[in-house]
Amino acid sequence: MLAVALTAIALAATPAQTLELTLPSIVAVETVSGNGTGFVVDQGRVITAAHVVAGAEEVRLRTAEGDVVEAAVTRLDTSTDLAVLTPTTALPGAEPLVLRTGAGQVGEPVLAVGYSLDTTTPSVSRGIVSALRTDRGTDLVQTDAAINPGMSGGPLLDDDGQVLGVVVSKLSEVEGVGLAVSASVATTVLAGDQHTTANSGEPVSAPFGVTTSDPVPWAGLVVVAGAVAVAVGLRRRRADGEIEIHLGPGRPTLAADLQQKESV
Repeated sequence: MLAVALTAIALAATPAQTLELTLPSIVAVETVSGNGTGFVVDQGRVITAAHVVAGAEEVRLRTAEGDVVEAAVTRLDTSTDLAVLTPTTALPGAEPLVLRTGAGQVGEPVLAVGYSLDTTTPSVSRGIVSALRTDRGTDLVQTDAAINPGMSGGPLLDDDGQVLGVVVSKLSEVEGVGLAVSASVATTVLAGDQHTTANSGEPVSAPFGVTTSDPVPWAGLVVVAGAVAVAVGLRRRRADGEIEIHLGPGRPTLAADLQQKESV
């Protein structure tokens, strides 16, 4: 048994090896108002967080090697905060990342990869799966890996380089709680995209009831161990401006929801 365990450890990829294999498929997602992260999946499509591209008339994808490709938003699923993008041309050297079919295991190591400081240099953080949660029907993977603005839409990877989830937010009032929409939910969203047509060029409606030409990050209430915390969507903004706070996909404004919580 010990020999088998040692062999498994020896064969396991190091974080550096995992990053080297997956990085060509992880891109910066750029819009006029800000940026996030995305990654290539089947048929060359790119998945990201919906709040990264909501309301954007133009979307560009930038690889770690500096290649830039235009993309169209073909699906915007505000109920899960996921979006599917179709590049106008193939991304050089980008192989589809595998969406893991099995659920994450609490305690297993993960890597979060994204463009947190700029759109030219990706960064990576190391952590574990802290918990598996469900918020209003959406399965989430909680991690203590450092999550920062610009990483929304990036992959949460296991040691084999498979995607456990799509990073969408972190809790602002507690330390070390990042949230990713599970790979199984992303698979469902991708399947739905097969039945939609490409964006005609009209701006995609902003989610969460936001009607503004300058889409903004979102915040949502999440119940963690009986306490209510605020989950903040992590698109890195390009311009200063007033930030409207909303309650995540398809939910009422923060003030209205707090009134509901207080009345219970």
